[in-house]
Amino acid sequence: KVTGDAQGSDSKVDTFTVLDAPVRYITTEGGFNIRDLLGIRGEIDLRIAGHDDGNQTMSVFGSDVNYRKAPMQGYNYIFPNFKQESPIPRECQSEFVTSVGEVFHFLADQKNYLVYFHCNAGATIDGPV
Repeated sequence: KVTGDAQGSDSKVDTFTVLDAPVRYITTEGGFNIRDLLGIRGEIDLRIAGHDDGNQTMSVFGSDVNYRKAPMQGYNYIFPNFKQESPIPRECQSEFVTSVGEVFHFLADQKNYLVYFHCNAGATIDGPV
């Protein structure tokens, strides 16, 4: 069960079973929170250059992996006509709108698959969102 910040936002209670096998970690120099990722041919970095990206400019998987910086920031809209003042000020920022287009352009090229997405929060996605 996951409990959210808003009242009534609890998830349903569920269970899962893991394989009876030891955890297998695959490490990559310069990369963190990476496990069981094989065959990566594209990397999309959602962090903001010079702010929270550790100055990364190429894929941590090697120079043969296509790398795309597509900065996005939480709590920002991608549509110019949306704006919210509270509880957290939110607005549309053009560089993040451009990043959404960059992500789709990158995903449209099959040579980039399998794609590794990441941000600065340690969350990863293997494949399109």
